Amino acid sequence: EISELEEDSKYGYKYNYMAYNAIAYRAALLTQGYKLLNDKNLLSAAQKNINYIINNQLDDGSWHYSKDSFFIDNIHTCFILKKLIRCYQYTENSNILKSIQKGYEFYINNFIRNNGTLKHFVKIRIPKFRKIETYDYAEALNLEIEMNKIRKPNFEYIESFSNQIINKFQTKDGYFITRINSLNMKNRVPYLGWPQSQVFLSLTKLLKIINEQSFSIDNKI
Repeated sequence: EISELEEDSKYGYKYNYMAYNAIAYRAALLTQGYKLLNDKNLLSAAQKNINYIINNQLDDGSWHYSKDSFFIDNIHTCFILKKLIRCYQYTENSNILKSIQKGYEFYINNFIRNNGTLKHFVKIRIPKFRKIETYDYAEALNLEIEMNKIRKPNFEYIESFSNQIINKFQTKDGYFITRINSLNMKNRVPYLGWPQSQVFLSLTKLLKIINEQSFSIDNKI
């Protein structure tokens, strides 16, 4: 408990690290539980996590990874925003929406290069020389899909990200490269958890939307 209105939560059982993305996941799960079970205690607990996340959002709209890890990276920013969107869908709380809009504006203005590719870090803790992380594209695509649920649908970035995934990062064998470093060297080892499963998830979500909508964007991908 931080105050009567705020709580953080630990990253894992017997692991007391406090990361904003994990706190956002807890808030979303509790909010979803409230919607399912109509238990106001779950909503009250979720709101304290939400308040903590919003109150630790920086003035420019970003979040550090945690209070004591001062890097700002792509996927964890996406994680926070996606789960705040989920919380907003269940509560329609205007403060959550304002935080989402502020965070999304930071994301679009800072994580996309002029050539349309995605940055992995905006603020870095130690040099890692990562030019491209395909995992970032999976989460960026997921974020755009989720944003379209709370705004007038916009497919500009969805088209860009999905085109890059398919045309730049998918190998002839079907799997996706893992990353490209600052020397343009490609890591072609297909790790299940980073990013194969995430990319497949985002692409299947997109395909589901294309199949369900009366319009089609598949001719642009």
